[in-house]
Amino acid sequence: MVKYKIKEEDEDLVEDFINRSLNDHMRFTRDESTLKNNIRIGKLGEIAYKAYAGDLVSEIDWKPIPQPGPDFRSIEGTGIQVKTITEDARWCSFYNWNFDILVVLKMKGDLIELIGEFDLEFLKGIAKKSKFKGWYIDPVKCV
Repeated sequence: MVKYKIKEEDEDLVEDFINRSLNDHMRFTRDESTLKNNIRIGKLGEIAYKAYAGDLVSEIDWKPIPQPGPDFRSIEGTGIQVKTITEDARWCSFYNWNFDILVVLKMKGDLIELIGEFDLEFLKGIAKKSKFKGWYIDPVKCV
């Protein structure tokens, strides 16, 4: 498994991003603390994936207003959506199908490890409709 150790400068970048963007993120039913933590985990996952993929993908989007579309584009133009789950999470959820590849990472303390990269056609065959919004998979069973 590919692992990335979170650095202090990563945390600083993400904290600044949260402060600039918190009011523009969709809350759904999340309180402010949960929303901040969700943004933190997501952005740290993007940093870890960028470190893993390097120049093969676009830069991280640090604009404060969330942009439509996938988190990254490959040099070939493939849309890549990154989802980072916590150590105790069993499911990985996503809200739309606006990507070509779903990358699933797992955060364990100050480490983020790559669980897998799943293409859209594979996901369409295994994803389950959520009772809340979107779809979900058990990424461990997918590997």
